[in-house]
Order: sequence, then structure tokens, then C-alpha cells
Amino acid sequence: MASASAGEDVLPLPSERYDFSMTKGMYLLNQGQYSESEEMFHAALADRHNDAKAIYYLGMVEGRQEKYAHAAARFLYAASLKPKWEATARYQAGLALYKQGAFEEARQQFLLVTQMTPHSYLGASADRFLIEPRKNKSPGRWGFRWMTGYSYDDNVALEPSDGPFLSENQDSRLTFLFNGDYQWGMNRPSGRIGYSFFKSLQKELDAFDIESHQPHLLLLHKGEVVSGRFDYNYLYMTAGGAPYLRSHTVRPMASFLSVWGWTPNCFYQFQSKDFRDSSTFQSGASRDGINNMAGLSAEWVGGGKKFKTEASYEVENTRLDEWDYRGYRVATRASVQLPAAIQGGIGVDFFHRNYPFKHPLLSLQQGREDRLYTATARLSKSLFQGVDISAEIVHLRNNSNISLFENRRNISSLNLTGRF
Repeated sequence: MASASAGEDVLPLPSERYDFSMTKGMYLLNQGQYSESEEMFHAALADRHNDAKAIYYLGMVEGRQEKYAHAAARFLYAASLKPKWEATARYQAGLALYKQGAFEEARQQFLLVTQMTPHSYLGASADRFLIEPRKNKSPGRWGFRWMTGYSYDDNVALEPSDGPFLSENQDSRLTFLFNGDYQWGMNRPSGRIGYSFFKSLQKELDAFDIESHQPHLLLLHKGEVVSGRFDYNYLYMTAGGAPYLRSHTVRPMASFLSVWGWTPNCFYQFQSKDFRDSSTFQSGASRDGINNMAGLSAEWVGGGKKFKTEASYEVENTRLDEWDYRGYRVATRASVQLPAAIQGGIGVDFFHRNYPFKHPLLSLQQGREDRLYTATARLSKSLFQGVDISAEIVHLRNNSNISLFENRRNISSLNLTGRF
């Protein structure tokens, strides 16, 4: 058998091809030849599947090409593959999200970076984005968001558990939302104050047209181990053009240092409710009262994926005893980056309510017991800078020991959202 002569070409080993592809890819990236650089990093991935370094530099290329959604997903994936690179990759993900206009998601990444490397240059740079997250976006740090959508509901209601206020009719509606806020934060704590307006117009069931006005305040303080958040919301809501609800909500929350990528939180919520009776929705005022809730949650972000789980317990005391309840809630949500820059999300929510006092109008010896289930599926995609389109399906079901409160609903919606 003939042996290979000294003049014959010798194929490079996979490791040599990888080194060559990475070196040339970084050179081309620095020269501004992004398409050619992208090809070299893909070639490197062919030799080393799921290589964090190649994925990271693909994110750098896509960031230079202003493909910010793709870049953020690459960086988060690289962070999940190589813990040594996690802080750097998350910082780059925060920059990509920031440039995309996703300020809250960017803030979450910068916060994680400051927790991982609080005394490094990287941590200090991330901290500046937390203090002034929109410095380069708007000199006054004003932010505005709008949403318009169309939805179809096969059992229109004001609230999922309101048996007496169910229409038992299907209908479609148009929805409009506008939110404006001003953010400050030259020094800690930082904060945001704003106002939201929401309007829904039913095609046929005018009595279920909703209009709400919601001023809100948010205060934030970031610490090395514990960070704090304080929310206040005032809600004024009308149904069918008549006053329906006024409420005040206060929600303090503490977030702790991440453990194995999970960020734990604990929270408390106080809410006062003032209902109004109308010709369509009678006996609403009997539900005036106070709600107290406390709970724990945990959130994990990495590899273009996001998971959140939450458990809470609440007590509501109302004007009439039959509306008093004790309940616990368990909820899980997940989102993932899909092909074609589509963001997918699902959620499951279980809420158990126990009303210890029997209803005076119902011939039952025991109190009311509700089990509310909610399942959500959502797809969204950025159309262009600052504008997203999303489709959502929601299934709600209330299993109650009182048939009046048994119900099922299915809601499908298509929404267009913009930020500026």
C-alpha cells in the first residue's frame, strides 16, 4: 500500500479548523466584514457544536448588524453554556435588549451582572445602566408605550370568578392602551412615575365596555445582596360607561442574590377595593373590602429562555361576609426564543378560594369553594425597531361547588405594541 508522500496535502484536524475559523472570524469582525465573519463563526460551530465562544461572537456580529433580538438570544445562550463567561455575556445581552428598547428586560440582565461582579469594571458599567437606563434614549428619560388589538371572547365577563356578572354570550372587542412614564435615577433609589389609559369596545355587549385610568409609582433600590422595589397603583374603572371600581394597591418586594441562576423574591401586597353598583352590575358594592397577600417567587434567565414560578396566599375581607375568602395561588410561566426571532411563552395558573360563610340567597349549608385554572399561550415577534406583534390564547375555567359560579372562557387576541 502506498504511503502518503511529503508533497501531499494533509487535512487539518477539527481543532485546527476551529482555531483558524475563530481567528479569522474575529479579524473580519474587527474589519467590519460582518457577513464573512458570521460565516467563519458558523464554521467554528460546525467543528465544536454548542461552543460558547463561537455563539458569543455570533451575537457580537448580529449586534453590529442591529439584529438585537437575535444577538440577545445568542448572548444568553452563551451565558448558559459557560459559567466563566456568564457575566460578560449577560452584560452584552443587556446592551442588545437596551438598544432594542426592551428596557425592563435589559435592566434584569444588568442587575444580574452587578450581583455577579459587584466590584469589577463590568459591574460598575452595568450599574450605570441601572441608574440611568435611558440616558442615551431620551434626555428627559420619558418613555411611552401604546397597544391596539382585537380579541374574541366566547363568554364575556368582567372577572373570571364573577358568576353573577357573566354575560354567557360571545363577542369580539377592540382594545386600546396608552402608557407614559418618567424615569429618574441619578442616585439611588431610582424610580418611575406614570399613567396608563385602557379602553375596550365590545361589538355588541356595550355593558361590558371597559375604561380604566391608572396612575402608578415605582421606586427601586439596588443592593449588593438585597434589592428593593415598591409599587403603588391607583385604579379607576368604568363598565358600560358607569363607575365600577376604585382601588389602591401597594406592593413592596425584595429580591435576593441569585443562586444557581435563580433570583428569589418575596413580596407583600395590600389592596383596598371600592365597588359601585349600576343598573347592569348590581350588588357590586357588597364586595367593598381589603385584600392582603404575601408570597414568594423565583426567576431564571438563560440561553434565550426565561422561567418564573410564584406561590402566594391571600385573605380578603369584605363588607358582606359571603364575599370573604382565603386562598392560595400557584403560577408558572416560561418563555423561549424560537426560530425566525419569534418569542414564545406559556403560563399556567391555579387559584384556590375558600369562602367560609354561606351565601344568604343560596340553600347551602357549607360555604363556597372555587378552583380557578388559567392557561395561556403567546407568540410575539418584532416587526421593526420598537414595534411588536403578538397573538395570544387564554383558557379560563372556574370549578365551583355552586353552579352559579361555574364557568369556562376562551379568549383569542391579536395585538400590536409600540414603544418610543
